[in-house]
Amino acid sequence: MILALDIGGTFIKWAVADGYELIVKGKVPTPRDSFETLIDAIRNILEQNQAYDIKGTAVSYPGMADPQTGKLVPIGALDYGFHLPVEKMLEKALGMPVSLENDGRLAALSEAESGSLKGVDSGYMLVVGTGIGGAYVKNGKVETGSHGYAGQASLILTGDIRTQGLSTLFSSRTGMAAFLISAAEQMNRESISGEEFMALVKSGDQKAAALFDQYMNDFTNTLFTLQMLFDPEVFVIGGGISADEYYISSMQKKYEELYEMFHLTLPHAEIRPAVYRNDANIMGALSLFYSQHEDIR
Repeated sequence: MILALDIGGTFIKWAVADGYELIVKGKVPTPRDSFETLIDAIRNILEQNQAYDIKGTAVSYPGMADPQTGKLVPIGALDYGFHLPVEKMLEKALGMPVSLENDGRLAALSEAESGSLKGVDSGYMLVVGTGIGGAYVKNGKVETGSHGYAGQASLILTGDIRTQGLSTLFSSRTGMAAFLISAAEQMNRESISGEEFMALVKSGDQKAAALFDQYMNDFTNTLFTLQMLFDPEVFVIGGGISADEYYISSMQKKYEELYEMFHLTLPHAEIRPAVYRNDANIMGALSLFYSQHEDIR
């Protein structure tokens, strides 16, 4: 058995897997204070599942490791672990083999192997969660680029960072955490969940609908930029929100509107939800682990 972890900015989603079958699943809050408390949380999950013969841990992480050194680059949803060889540290702390890769890339890997990007020559994966994960797939393989951060759409600038600060990052505009905080403020609420917000949008609440319309404008504007740069056949949208058909259909409609405004008849990408939805990161993590540890299942 393998423990698969999808470490996000809000929750650690976990599953005990026999091959690619998820035997049992759960989630716990992601520690925000230190890498040491993250290790403690993972140990607790392992202890909770000690009845299973767990031989390794497959990790999806909300950041990136330098491909040359294995040390975390200082970007991502968590504020710790930077400049540390996290994969090796986890192996030592847990006493078992560990694989670790960026969450967006793992989601793209799972969708390329057996999901919405299977058989697609050129595709782009965007995972909507606390922030935005991204990865570009070419000929079934996830591209990493010269410095290891190709496809990281979260850092695309949507405005002038010199005057607007980090609020102009694509992840700040369209990642669920920052967007819902902003939406709650504008709706004079203390807080609002994604489910509550979408329910208001669908019910016809004017304020929620206007905020959602702007959200979709921001999202599809960046999709258009990515289209011009990579010309993918397919955009795949992952994360829990991708299960909402209204969310996906709204994005598809907005994207088509852009081409009508430009009076362009260019062929462009189809927008699809991820087959594995909220489990895409976990499935990708398992795939990477098995490729690195062929003798362990």
